[in-house]
Amino acid sequence: WNQRIAPFYEAIDSQFDFSTYYHLNESTVDGGITSMGGDITKTLGYNAEYRSKAINGAFTSNHDVARLLNHASANSTSTQSVEVTTSNYQMALERARWFAAVTILTPGVSWIYYGDEIGLCGNMNDKVSEVDDHGNNTDRWYRQPMKWGNTIGKDGVTSYNVAGASLKWDTNNVSLATVAEQKADSNSMLNFFAALTKTKCDPRFPAYGTQFAWYGTEGSGGNTYVYKVSDNKGRTAIVCINAGGESTSYHDGHNAGTLIGCSPNSSSTTLGAYGFAVFTA
Repeated sequence: WNQRIAPFYEAIDSQFDFSTYYHLNESTVDGGITSMGGDITKTLGYNAEYRSKAINGAFTSNHDVARLLNHASANSTSTQSVEVTTSNYQMALERARWFAAVTILTPGVSWIYYGDEIGLCGNMNDKVSEVDDHGNNTDRWYRQPMKWGNTIGKDGVTSYNVAGASLKWDTNNVSLATVAEQKADSNSMLNFFAALTKTKCDPRFPAYGTQFAWYGTEGSGGNTYVYKVSDNKGRTAIVCINAGGESTSYHDGHNAGTLIGCSPNSSSTTLGAYGFAVFTA
């Protein structure tokens, strides 16, 4: 709850933005897209009441909550995680991309939990039954080994135990492309994240800004999310995120200037499917 945790800024500079994490997966529910912008605006406003230079800390997931793919694909106001299987994997990747784009391209420090940048899942149903510990330690499956290679315990892949259970990959992660394989694939989740972090680190992006203006949805089908972020150094950026499966022309209705960065499938004039583009303003 953003208003409840804001007072902690009286004593610290930054903290995790749980409110955005829990609300973003509701953003494809009717009315949720508009509320997403409102939630972020309120969060930054509450923080500023207690510390004028508060640094927000939006995150993709962490070791205690559902992983990015499982959480983003839940698409519900009541369910925070679903199992990712072959039947919904593509949908999970798509929703995870816009979830990550909003998370990273908002003011503040952006936290990426290891593995989220390659689409590592945190499925539990096919693994929990292997160890009968009365339902305890189920969050161990949020901490499956990074996919450096294809064999646990080799090629840099971590091998470890939790409460007597050897950590394994779930059925989806077993076939997930490795880091090296994704580096070589321009359309991979890893290269999508690389483009996001490069954009966020560009000196023209107001990374520590506290001003957020939500413009809403635009384009055919209302699938393009557009918002503005600014800081007190005169830097302003227009962020466009395509939440749809079709490429779309960028709708320049907000005085967008020079392209700061974009996803591998996008450009200064076109937003690829589930792609993003960020401009100076």
